[in-house]
Amino acid sequence: MVVTDVKSPVYANAENTQINCNVKFEEIPEYFPFTASPTDPMDYGRELYAQLVAGQWGQIAPYVPPAAPIIDPAKQVGPKVL
Repeated sequence: MVVTDVKSPVYANAENTQINCNVKFEEIPEYFPFTASPTDPMDYGRELYAQLVAGQWGQIAPYVPPAAPIIDPAKQVGPKVL
């Protein structure tokens, strides 16, 4: 598969071993989400990761951990702890 464009690269984990991005392949007319990794089973996934790290598709945004969910005690199911 031939990559023709990449948008919005961002590290997908704190170790910076995966990169989420939107990829446009020559064979597919629209962009779609893709996670590039140096251990991807497909050659193009490993190649894209190397290109991203080398800066070929622009700067990679830093990893941002997901926010902790806000739990509303009034909506919890189960026994109430006093």
